[in-house]
Amino acid sequence: MKVKCIQDIDGGGFIEIGSEYTVYAMMIWKNSLSYFLSEGPHFYVAEQFEIVDRLLPLVWYFSFETEKKDLGLQAIWGYKEMVFDDNHYVDLIEEEKEALDIFALRRQEIDDYEALRASKLSDTDKGIFR
Repeated sequence: MKVKCIQDIDGGGFIEIGSEYTVYAMMIWKNSLSYFLSEGPHFYVAEQFEIVDRLLPLVWYFSFETEKKDLGLQAIWGYKEMVFDDNHYVDLIEEEKEALDIFALRRQEIDDYEALRASKLSDTDKGIFR
């Protein structure tokens, strides 16, 4: 899945208006959808973007978080560790080596799949998936 930045609400300086980004996870937190991008890496409010490629990676998992709803997390999609490891995102923010290594591996897997998919589609087919 790819998105294009149309505004920078967060003002953190990691994303640029007009640039496209691969989405590595998504979550609904306090009724707001956010995308996890490699820039930061960080979750960004979805309203800052328009979707330019709607196809989700094959290696994504999903969890409807009924037990964590009181904390604000309602649902999460993404690579395995982001969905099933409660500490993974915090470890990424704190720049823990193991979490960064896992993200680098999952990012490469998703990027490789995206590149392979793009190389196999004709120009006509690409329009179907956007």
